[in-house]
Amino acid sequence: MYVYDEQYYCRYLAAQGCIKALCDLLSYPDPMINSICLEGLENILSVGKADKEMGLHGKGNIFALRVDECEGWDKIENLLTHQNNQISERAAMIVDKFWRENDLEDMNVDKNDGDGSDQDLSFDF
Repeated sequence: MYVYDEQYYCRYLAAQGCIKALCDLLSYPDPMINSICLEGLENILSVGKADKEMGLHGKGNIFALRVDECEGWDKIENLLTHQNNQISERAAMIVDKFWRENDLEDMNVDKNDGDGSDQDLSFDF
């Protein structure tokens, strides 16, 4: 029997393409959907930050790069002014904690490589 931690599942879901789906749903006009998507992205970005600190995937947060490629940061920034305070506060926390211009610039990955899909991610499962 295998026991996997939350990081394993976040990496697996990201490799299956969920980052784009979560980013796309941030535009959906339902606060519950917005909240769930922000929570999912926060969990995935936390794993990317931990991977970055361990030196995996170059110098940057690979999942922050994927969010950028899916135009997710624009959608998260749009939620900063959401009428629901919990959503706007969570969006602000995500921007403060994970969005850094230098994170994307420090990546050893050319943003123009591949098609920007999460299928380009590879992990050992």
